[in-house]
Amino acid sequence: MQHCPLETVVLRVKLLDLGDPRHILSLALQPPNLCDLERTILNLKEVGALTLTLGGVGNKYDGDLTFLGRVLASLPLDVKLGKLLALGHVFGYLEECLVIAAGLSTKSFFQKPYKLGDQTFYKSKMGWDHFAESDCITILNAYKEWFQQKDSGRFRFSGKEESSWCSRNLIRKNVINEVADLVRELTSRLATLNIRTTRKLIRGRGDLDPHERLILKLVLCGAFYPNYFHWGACDDELSQKEMSGHDPTTTVMLSGLPSSSELYSGAIFHLFRDCGYGKALHFEGQKVFLEYKKPPLTKNAGVEVPKKALEAVQIALRKRNPRQPIMLCHNESSVKVLLAQGELERLRSLSESSDYDDPELLRFQATQTRNYDQAENLKQLDLPTYGRYKIAVTEVINAGHFWAQFSDQSSFAELKQLMDGIWGSTLSPLVLPPGLMLGKYCLALFSEDKHYYRARIISVYDDSGSAEVIFVDYGNMEVVSFDYLCELPAQFTKQPIMAFECYLTCVKPSLSLSPDGMWVPEATRRFKRLTLDKSLEAVVYSKLWNELRVELYDCAVHEGEGEGRLLINKVLVDEGFATKIDEPSTSKLANTEGNRDRQLASMTKKKNEEAEEVGPYLEHDPARKSKDSSASSSQRPRYCSTLHWCSALEHEFTPMQRGTLAFPRGRVSKVAIKGPNSPYEVRFYPMTVAGSQRPARVEKDSVNSIVVDCEPQDKKERLMVSAHVALNTVGTTVLARHTTLFPNIHGLAHLAVVLFSPYVELRVDELMRQYTGALCGLGFDPSTGESLYGDHDIELTFDTLFTQEDLEKINRIRTAINLMMAVGTEDSHLMNWGPQAIQRIQTRATDLLKDLILNPRRVSVSQVHSTKFGWNQVDPSYVMGVREQMEEPQLYPLISKVRIKGERIDQQRPTKVLLLREKIKQLRKKVSPSQVPMDDLVCELCNCRLSTPRDLAYHMTSRMHNLAEKELFDDKLTEEELEALALEAS
Repeated sequence: MQHCPLETVVLRVKLLDLGDPRHILSLALQPPNLCDLERTILNLKEVGALTLTLGGVGNKYDGDLTFLGRVLASLPLDVKLGKLLALGHVFGYLEECLVIAAGLSTKSFFQKPYKLGDQTFYKSKMGWDHFAESDCITILNAYKEWFQQKDSGRFRFSGKEESSWCSRNLIRKNVINEVADLVRELTSRLATLNIRTTRKLIRGRGDLDPHERLILKLVLCGAFYPNYFHWGACDDELSQKEMSGHDPTTTVMLSGLPSSSELYSGAIFHLFRDCGYGKALHFEGQKVFLEYKKPPLTKNAGVEVPKKALEAVQIALRKRNPRQPIMLCHNESSVKVLLAQGELERLRSLSESSDYDDPELLRFQATQTRNYDQAENLKQLDLPTYGRYKIAVTEVINAGHFWAQFSDQSSFAELKQLMDGIWGSTLSPLVLPPGLMLGKYCLALFSEDKHYYRARIISVYDDSGSAEVIFVDYGNMEVVSFDYLCELPAQFTKQPIMAFECYLTCVKPSLSLSPDGMWVPEATRRFKRLTLDKSLEAVVYSKLWNELRVELYDCAVHEGEGEGRLLINKVLVDEGFATKIDEPSTSKLANTEGNRDRQLASMTKKKNEEAEEVGPYLEHDPARKSKDSSASSSQRPRYCSTLHWCSALEHEFTPMQRGTLAFPRGRVSKVAIKGPNSPYEVRFYPMTVAGSQRPARVEKDSVNSIVVDCEPQDKKERLMVSAHVALNTVGTTVLARHTTLFPNIHGLAHLAVVLFSPYVELRVDELMRQYTGALCGLGFDPSTGESLYGDHDIELTFDTLFTQEDLEKINRIRTAINLMMAVGTEDSHLMNWGPQAIQRIQTRATDLLKDLILNPRRVSVSQVHSTKFGWNQVDPSYVMGVREQMEEPQLYPLISKVRIKGERIDQQRPTKVLLLREKIKQLRKKVSPSQVPMDDLVCELCNCRLSTPRDLAYHMTSRMHNLAEKELFDDKLTEEELEALALEAS
């Protein structure tokens, strides 16, 4: 019994119906501790295996066994994994939940060979994740691929094929077969309880779409209650300053370097060269920023990648180890020799040069890292930082990302001259080995018109003798045979690249259409209809990292009679393809610099007394040097320098290792480097009372061990769920294992917690206008008012509007779960239901869940409840009874409504003002000629205390009080003033 989970022992005792588990287990040779037994009973009540009462009487050491308890007692699983199967059956995802439960109950079938290292293992596991951001779904995806291979007969004749496949994919063959055996055993045991699978794992559904993946995540959320963690948002402005304006999705930071840090570029390169395709090293005093190159978006890459940090950034951040920091050897004598020979000046001169075309360096880099960024012999277009420009969209990546050209006359003539020169010249074939083709600029044949255009090779396929290229003057991509690749003559390299990347400002994909945060095909098709072959105008909001963030207008279409031009950003929002979002601080800072450039240009024009007025459009002049308004320009100090990755290759030494210099002997010291880190890296915090005072740490093997906040301007609550939690050895940190990160859907975190909590008490504001939060947990003892399981209580503060309609939908979903579970019955209804009745409830529950979660929500002012973690805080006279419930005890009791006015706090007067009004009204009623002293005569408006009602009467008629009262009851404040007051009051 010592090796058996105590929850299982208690359930077996309840199945035998032998009485109080304390009395039965006290007869054991080694009885369990009474405190452990009490906590186990509470955990079983929290899961739903036991009721809160025993025979209708409250008992913290016992409870009646429910139907779910019988199901859990019959399964060789942890009780939370058993509940996962039950909820999976309710929502129609039993097949997926069987695999996840079996994978979590055994040791991990992901292999982590010591020789290959941690990075190879992490890359392999991230490949199975498919951007789901869930360890559980990663297990599911790997198992489904293995099962498909085995089901198709590829492993039938010999075990070598299966062993080879498992070895390539870093999977333990024997463990994954044990998982398959456990799945079959669980399926047969559930069938005896009329819980049956209705389809095969692969052929019935295939890969889960974003909506199905979201429903599966919500099932995991319900099963692993209360292992919830909330997202610790970072400060966008402070983080941007710390990163000096560098892109957090492509850059990591090291700090604590010795002086003359450029001399250590080679050592830093060697430490991080295996993380990904490097672009540049940016040195700023004792800091260095490692920037990685974004991989090109190839057509063969498959589906669109959601916005998140590069895999290279995540791998680099995983190198951080507080117990074993990165060490650099430092020799003062060697540094002095290098400084005397001008090595530092040479490196800084490299940082001022943009030509990194040394053939030896490029050839070495190609053989070592196969970097596609080998040659930069075509200049980038000098993009503006502000203004309005006529453009033409040449290629659409998705509804918010596209390539464009300037469509003014000078740009058109320049492009025409370039094309005529290429088409009229004699071309020579490109003669290079495939290993040196990556990143090469060339001329490639476009299949549609059979003409050659300037292109860059972004992928090479040796087996088919072809390469994927991007036509740099248009932005489109195509796979071209080696036979149709030609050398780029030198006379065609002087003209800069004509196409540039653009992003729409203040919009992001609608999460109702795609919970993964990717643009749906319908939105991209709609954007193409609005932009291709149209005369467009782009208003530049900011220039970031050589990309423009713009508002896009259709010059020929107007929104309506008397209105301006058609704003395409607004059209996507109005039609439901996109949602509004604030621009990040980096973009806002770049916008500020662009406005400053505009003002300086205007002042210059006035100084020169130019008579011509500025027209509605700015003529784009590539020769005009516009100030680079990337956010880093204003943040970097004067002593900063930038080394290209190739330059770091040339400087492959530390001050201790260069063999061509005769270094004097001196004391060698090791310098500990802080990092790598990123201020945008997310930290998680437990939501329960027991874990609220401790930080959380995600296990290193999790796909969520490194999470970078790509939308720091969005401060809404996000949720992470963990299958297992534990404390570290000293009890200061919560360790989360097998985690699942939820998408950034506003209100999702609070709705999910309220939906799957055993008992919920809603919070309202003091004037009973709207719901402001909820207290979730096991409930409280009516006789004492104390929490039944205080350590697991969760206090929520809503940051979106929570309405009576939302509560009604939650109650209907909880009713569907109760019907499927048929809690508390000896002869469960579920045992007698047919597959059609079960399928109808499953479909209804899933549709209700989608409608609840994906319905767009309005932002609300957050109000923290005055009595946190206090039960029974609502006046019983305002509590509305719920509809008639089932007679037997329920897994999820329906949540009682509160009689509220349904008004939004942020649309009305601030609560502080309204409460003060009520107090002044009550104070007026106490005015009388009486001179009997009273203790509660306080005018909070004037901040004075009165002794008698007669003194109060004199005060209420005074000029000072009348002026203050007139201002208090004035309703002519603007909406902006009301919003400012509301935020101040909150």
